[in-house]
Amino acid sequence: MRFRNAEDMIKAINGEKNVLTLAKEKKRRRARQVSGIAAGVLVMAVAAIIVITQYLGKQREEELQPADISVWFSVAEGSSEEEAMNMVVSDFIGEYPNVTIDLKAIPEAEYAEEIAKAQAEGTLPDLFESSGLPESVLQDARDAKDILDTIQASDCLFLNQYTHYYKEYKQIPLGIEVPLAYVITNGASFVEYDKEFFSDPADFGDIGDQISVDDLHNAVIQANFPDLTAGKSKKDFMDNTENSSPVMLSTTMSLNEVRSTLTNYEKSFVYYDSSKIKCGFVYEWSLGAGSKNEEKAGERLLAWMLGNSYQSFLMITEANDGQIPLNEICFRSKIESKYLNSIESIYKKFVFER
Repeated sequence: MRFRNAEDMIKAINGEKNVLTLAKEKKRRRARQVSGIAAGVLVMAVAAIIVITQYLGKQREEELQPADISVWFSVAEGSSEEEAMNMVVSDFIGEYPNVTIDLKAIPEAEYAEEIAKAQAEGTLPDLFESSGLPESVLQDARDAKDILDTIQASDCLFLNQYTHYYKEYKQIPLGIEVPLAYVITNGASFVEYDKEFFSDPADFGDIGDQISVDDLHNAVIQANFPDLTAGKSKKDFMDNTENSSPVMLSTTMSLNEVRSTLTNYEKSFVYYDSSKIKCGFVYEWSLGAGSKNEEKAGERLLAWMLGNSYQSFLMITEANDGQIPLNEICFRSKIESKYLNSIESIYKKFVFER
């Protein structure tokens, strides 16, 4: 027999109360449990409806108004970036048919001049690639801080270090570069080195005056090795028949160039490892001024370029092997490749500052 409390037991003894059998008590408890679960499910369903309603409302608020925007970017010879951008733009206007995009691919050698001319005329494009452009151009770019608050940005690695790297919110990067030593192990000038990482240029032996530094990526090298004085130039390393430098300090951005140029030599790619590995943001974009509708459309497109599928187009399928995406899913996919898989064990030490 089952009693809920002492009072019930006394009443039962005096014949004042019916007593539940164990089976009936269990049945009543099950009924209560079912009622509790049902109530919980109802509460969750109501909450879900509220969230979905709020989300759809927000989406409706964010629908883009008609806009005609211009997008400029530089294209290196042999690059497939134009194809990648065409795919991104086609997908974007499929989602936002109110937006028309004038996409302009400019040869790399002419790009800075074209942008400077547009700035002087007050006609900077609504969205433009801005890596390597001078501060005098960036001063006319719009503040892009809102991009960092988008869903796409929240799915990216390393953007939490944005303010350590940039003084103002004038540029949004889509990728990173990682310090890397290119080592010739069998050539006119070579060293014997079979390790996966190095912690100091001295690890390659007593060849200080023979180490070269890639001028294009010198900022990252100097950030990690401020006291380094290069004895050789990139040209000395990249000579495919008579190289006089066996080691070049650069970044992952030079992977394609080294692999395609130094075909006569055996070489290895040795990553820098330290408690603090200073890397760089790359493939940066900026926003130009326009009408309210044009500015909103430009911001939305730039945010989308941080998204998973768009980073796949821009940073994996059609990109330099060493241009590493910020989107976490794409990042993990790309570093599985043969020349980047060492990054898996060191990327949590990456810092972005200058």
